[in-house]
Amino acid sequence: MKLYTSTLFFLLLTNFAFGLHNEGTNNFTISIKLQGLINGTKLYLINLEKPETIDSTYVKNNLATFNGYVSNPYLARIGDQKDFFNLWIEAADIKIEVQKSNFYYAEIQGSPLNETMVKYRNLQRELKNERDSLMEYSKQLIFVEKDTGKAIKVVKVIDSLDQKTIENKIECIKDENPSYFTLNTLFSIKSKIEIAHLIKLFDQFPTNLQTSHFGKNINTYIQSETQSIAIGDKFVDLAGYDINGELHKLSDFKGQYVLLDFWASWCKPCRAQNPNLIKTYTAFNGKGFEVFGFSIDDNIESWLKAIEKDQINWTNVIDIESDFLKEESAYRRETGIPLNFLINPDGIVIAQDIKIEKLSELLQEALD
Repeated sequence: MKLYTSTLFFLLLTNFAFGLHNEGTNNFTISIKLQGLINGTKLYLINLEKPETIDSTYVKNNLATFNGYVSNPYLARIGDQKDFFNLWIEAADIKIEVQKSNFYYAEIQGSPLNETMVKYRNLQRELKNERDSLMEYSKQLIFVEKDTGKAIKVVKVIDSLDQKTIENKIECIKDENPSYFTLNTLFSIKSKIEIAHLIKLFDQFPTNLQTSHFGKNINTYIQSETQSIAIGDKFVDLAGYDINGELHKLSDFKGQYVLLDFWASWCKPCRAQNPNLIKTYTAFNGKGFEVFGFSIDDNIESWLKAIEKDQINWTNVIDIESDFLKEESAYRRETGIPLNFLINPDGIVIAQDIKIEKLSELLQEALD
């Protein structure tokens, strides 16, 4: 199987080269003044949206610096093994002052996203401190004093503080201009407000933000709450690109029994069932049975390696650019994986999360 000569990788390489061509216009610099940290302390810059470590540096003379290239703003974290603060990485000269005794509340300037974030972070500070204190008190009541009645009353106060925090975040989304920060704020409360309210707030964001990392996640959540596939429903068509960069649709296999299998290279239960699924596929493929594997990996190399290692030979696709997110969300609410759906020749979903042994029995009855 020639995995590394695919059209898909050619497209990705082209995008990478294009990014390098434009690198000069989107540089960022982070200059940090630190008080209380020992010289030689190692600091890490972590992309919280991946997540992955982007860079690291050492404190020298109470100073530290990061710099690099950013195509689109992303939420990040800077810290050592114990303390950290969050910030937005965008094309700007970002100035930060931080004290070890108050690391989380670093002062950040020179960046519009960070200045807005700091404004609302500081507004929420009193609520956060009160909540943290009450959480510790509730643990003491439950585990030390064994006073469940009093603990319940404290938890109700915590709930009221959480509701106040949600209200403050909604006001932020309404009052500030749409940005990556306000979109992330909406993402943080998406499951805590009515779906109609979420849709109304989301609609105020421009297309470039709605199709960003957090925008796609919010849209997936909205779709999962408003539309979902159930047994007895007609299938929703789904598509993705195979290892050669070719587009395949679920509807390509209409007229056969099709197992739509959601999986990922990092999902151990998914990988564990592949040997039995290979046996079933070998026994019934060509008799009216197909498997349509849909990977939710965000790392193409890991996906390709898993296909090769597990010797998967059925149609397997990935949607790395989330072009079919809406269709995918019809099947995947906030359900984990492994997850599968069995679709009959008429295009009707007849089973969900079917065990491979049960699948073999059903196909033997239907096709042999």
